[in-house]
Amino acid sequence: MGNLRKNQAKLQSSAVPEVSWRIQAPVYGCGMFSHSLNNMATVILPLWVISLGATPLEAGIALGCRYLLLTFFSIHSGAMMDRIGTRRVIVLFGCAAIILNSAYPFFPSLAAVIAIQLFAGWAGAMGWLGSQTMIGQFMGGSPVYAGRLSASLRVAAIVGPPSIGAIWDHFGAFFAFSFLACWACLPVISAMMLPTTTRVRAGSSSKLHQLVPNWRDYKEALSLIAVPAIVLVLTITVMRYAGISVQHSFYVVWLNEIGLTGTKIGFLLTIWAIAGGFSALCVGALLRVISDRWLALLMVATQITLLSITPLLPNYTALLIAMAFYGASMGISQPVLIGLMARATPSEHQGKSAGLRATANQCSGVFLPITMGAIAEWLGLESAFYIVGIFLLLIILGIAVSIKRTGIGVRES
Repeated sequence: MGNLRKNQAKLQSSAVPEVSWRIQAPVYGCGMFSHSLNNMATVILPLWVISLGATPLEAGIALGCRYLLLTFFSIHSGAMMDRIGTRRVIVLFGCAAIILNSAYPFFPSLAAVIAIQLFAGWAGAMGWLGSQTMIGQFMGGSPVYAGRLSASLRVAAIVGPPSIGAIWDHFGAFFAFSFLACWACLPVISAMMLPTTTRVRAGSSSKLHQLVPNWRDYKEALSLIAVPAIVLVLTITVMRYAGISVQHSFYVVWLNEIGLTGTKIGFLLTIWAIAGGFSALCVGALLRVISDRWLALLMVATQITLLSITPLLPNYTALLIAMAFYGASMGISQPVLIGLMARATPSEHQGKSAGLRATANQCSGVFLPITMGAIAEWLGLESAFYIVGIFLLLIILGIAVSIKRTGIGVRES
C-alpha cells in the first residue's frame, strides 16, 4: 500500500510544462466552443423533437443517435489527429458541423432528425476531442491545464444555452438553429489560430486515404486498455457520461413537461456552467488532499445522484441549486479524468487515447437515452429517473470496491 501511495503522489505531482498562451488560448477556444455547441443543442433538440410529435421512445432514439457515428469513429478521429494534425481535423469537421446544424428546420421529420443527428454529433465534437488531444500532446496531461480547459468550457456555456433558449422562445426554430450554426463557426476560427507547427508529424500526407478508417489504429487504441489507469478512467468515464446523457435528453423533456420555458431551461444550464467553471480551477488544490481516482469517483456519484432526484425537486429554485452542485461535480471530475488518461498514454498515441475515451463516452450517449426512453414508455418518465439512477450508483459502488481491493488505476513508476 505504501508503494501505491508513493506512485500516486508521483503521478499527481508531475511538473507543469510551460506552454505559451499562443497555444493555450486557441486550445481552450476549440474546446469551449465545441463543447458548448452540444450544450446548446441540448436545449433546443429535445424541444424540436417534441414539436414533431415524437413518443418518449422515438425521442430517445432521435436524441441518442446524435452520438452513434462518434461512438464508432472516435478512435479513427483521434488517429487522424495523430497522423495529419489536430488543427486540420478540427477545421475540416468544423465546416461540416456548420452546415449540418443549420439543416434541421429545413427537414421537419423524425427520419431527417435522425439522419442529421448521426453526422452533426460526430462533426460537432471534433473541437472538443481535439482540445483533449492537445492537453496530452503539448501540455503533458497536466491537471492544471486540464482544469483551465474545463473551466473555459463553462465560460461559453454561460452565454450559449440561455441565448439559444431565448431565441427559441421569441423567434422560433429557424433562428435558433441558425444561431447554433453560427456558433459552430467559433471552433473553426479557434483552430485556425493554432500555429501550424503544432502538428504531431510535420509533413504528414493530407491525401484522402488518411481520412479512411484503418484497423491498425483501432488495434493500437485498444491495446491501451492493458494499462490499469486507462481501464479505470474508461470505466468511470462511462458512468460519468451516462449521467450527462440523462441531462442531454430526458432532463430537458422533464423540464418541458413541468412547464418551464426554453429561457428558464437555458438558465439552468448556465448555473451548471458557472459552478463547473469555478470548481474546475480548484482541482489542483483538491488533488493535494485526495487521490485523483477517488476524487473522480466521488464526483461522478454526486452527479448521478443529483440528476436522479430531479422529479423530487419541488420548484425552480430547488432545480437551480441541484444543477449548481451537479455542475460543480462535473467541473471537478472532467479535468481529473482527462489528466489521468493523458499521463497514462504515450505521446504518439494521445489522439487515439482521447478517441478511446470519447468512444466510452458515446456508448453511454447512444444507449442510455434509448433505454431510458423505453423505461419511460412502459413505466413513466419519473420512474425512469429513479431506475436509471439506482442502477448507475450500484455500478459506481462496484468500481469503488474494486479500487479498494486491487488498487487499480495507480500507474507504476
